[in-house]
Amino acid sequence: MKRDKCVIVGLSGGIDSAVASFILKKKGYEVIGVFFKILPDEKEDSLRFKVDESTIESIRQIAETLEIKYKIVDLKEYFKRQIIDYFCRQYKEGKTPNPCIRCNRLIKFNFLLQIASNLKAHFIATGHYAKVDYDKNKKRFILKKAKDKGKDQSYFLYNLRQEYLKRVIFPLGDLTKEEVKSIAKEAGLFPIVRKESQEICFVLNNDYADFLRRYLKEGLKPGPIFNLKGEVVGQHKGLIYYTIGQRKGLGISSKRPLYVIKIDKDNNAIIIGQEKHLYSKEFTVEDIFPTSIKNFSKRFKAKVRIRYRHKEADALIRVKENRIAQVIFDEPQRAITPAQAAVFYKEDVVLGGGIIKNISPKS
Repeated sequence: MKRDKCVIVGLSGGIDSAVASFILKKKGYEVIGVFFKILPDEKEDSLRFKVDESTIESIRQIAETLEIKYKIVDLKEYFKRQIIDYFCRQYKEGKTPNPCIRCNRLIKFNFLLQIASNLKAHFIATGHYAKVDYDKNKKRFILKKAKDKGKDQSYFLYNLRQEYLKRVIFPLGDLTKEEVKSIAKEAGLFPIVRKESQEICFVLNNDYADFLRRYLKEGLKPGPIFNLKGEVVGQHKGLIYYTIGQRKGLGISSKRPLYVIKIDKDNNAIIIGQEKHLYSKEFTVEDIFPTSIKNFSKRFKAKVRIRYRHKEADALIRVKENRIAQVIFDEPQRAITPAQAAVFYKEDVVLGGGIIKNISPKS
């Protein structure tokens, strides 16, 4: 098989990566699947990790059904240091990180590219819903939204460098989820593919607080809950149990609904207020990264998405030194949250993005 017809596919055991592999094989590629083993071999009740054993069996059956080769690569220690430890540190700081974005750059695409280079394969591929085009005028690869806007995952991929975009294939970019399911049925992949993956792969049942409590084991001190007048109105259980915009679990009776407005790590405090106090127009972004453009202009307009399910909104971006930018929305947006990603779009093109740092008070 020629080098330019060999592709290394990240296999998760789920329907999307399995269908991506099937599509590529039908197009004449030599497909080699890779599963990254990132979780412990056995369940550790103290940490509530999910286990990989059933997933590995799914990988084996998928590879057998599609008649492709596959590899299992152990990245448990690296994943723990780069993703799990980072996730926990951020929560301990009163922030709400998105570990999937960090994982894509440091784990999935990084190691897929390394494996491709070692095996002299030209391409890598995943089951993400996104597209990549090449702009001849700009001489750059362009990351774009998928056809299925409800499943589009370009938000999670904004920090992929050109060396990744140059060699990646997203076979599902022009498909809807229903079309993917239909192809899976055609390929005989039911019922061997796993169900839809949960939000964060290493947290059992998406119970972040339980995972963090077991993992950190310290620094989870109760503290005061303040209203916007600076009055103590309650006691919180520990900062890890709260996120911006949260309403449930405050333990405070009020005639009007109350929400977490701010998490004050320095004073181990939660600040609460009404729904209207969740809205802000302006915030700072750090570590800004140009995806589909070479450099950011000092001042430009874009649509900005502040979390995965947020509908991007019009904003002015002012770029400063040291990869910092100020984002100013035309209209206030709800629950802008530190450590989440802010991704900049122009129509379907991902211009770039960065990590939310500071939110300015409501105007």
